[in-house]
Amino acid sequence: ADLPEGTFEHNSGVRLSKRQLLEPTDLHCHDCFEIEFILSGTGSHLFNGLSYVLTDGVILLLTPVDFHQVIPIDN
Repeated sequence: ADLPEGTFEHNSGVRLSKRQLLEPTDLHCHDCFEIEFILSGTGSHLFNGLSYVLTDGVILLLTPVDFHQVIPIDN
């Protein structure tokens, strides 16, 4: 089945999410693994102090010890 946009957690300790890059997030971490699929948009991903480009189609895999922040870039 197709995963609708949003976030879904399972008791296995894995969070699955799909998102558009519309709103920035604060720097944060999770108490679980996270797999996130970027549906659309362009931005930067601050990941453990390093910055990476985000575009549609990117898949992120984050562990509970990773600190990250998403910053959309207006086109």
